[in-house]
Amino acid sequence: MTKIFFLISFLLLATNCNKQNEDLSKVQDKYIMSYQSWNLQTDSQIKRDSVLFYIDELINISEDDFYKIEKIKFLCRIDKHNDALLVIKTLKEQDSFAIELFRSLVEIKGYSNGADFGLKNVYDKYEGKKLTIEENFYKIALDYYFKGRNYALNEINTIIERDELSLSNKQLYELLKQKIQEEEDGLEVLFCIYNL
Repeated sequence: MTKIFFLISFLLLATNCNKQNEDLSKVQDKYIMSYQSWNLQTDSQIKRDSVLFYIDELINISEDDFYKIEKIKFLCRIDKHNDALLVIKTLKEQDSFAIELFRSLVEIKGYSNGADFGLKNVYDKYEGKKLTIEENFYKIALDYYFKGRNYALNEINTIIERDELSLSNKQLYELLKQKIQEEEDGLEVLFCIYNL
């Protein structure tokens, strides 16, 4: 009897997961189509609402924060920074370097005054702490903003030489290195790496 109950439970769970994946895939397709349509006609309120509708559907179906972050980026693109900040508060992970930096950048996008203050708070909080390879990527971009080109390039070279990076991480560090070597504005580099 227990085996039958277990088998039935497993089948129901598998069916539900399969249906959830199918639903997610369908909504992703609709989201992509609506986003592409909005991208061609960015002043259309109807297309903007369509993108928001489908991204909200994806958030409701999905268990992780990926689509919430996509919504935050979209809200920034349509100058809805207060709404973006409200969505940030719903992220599961609040106390990480990458999320705190992201929150500061969204605030700067909406209220360009005091860029140094918010970024400096994040910078000081995580200065000297052990960060992951991914977090170091963002930290070096912030180093570039505060400590300049040479310091940031030295940090990148040290990580590339010292750590075994995955191909994708190595490409990200190379991209950051290129932007720094081209002497792009530090704040613009931060916006770029977050796709804001």
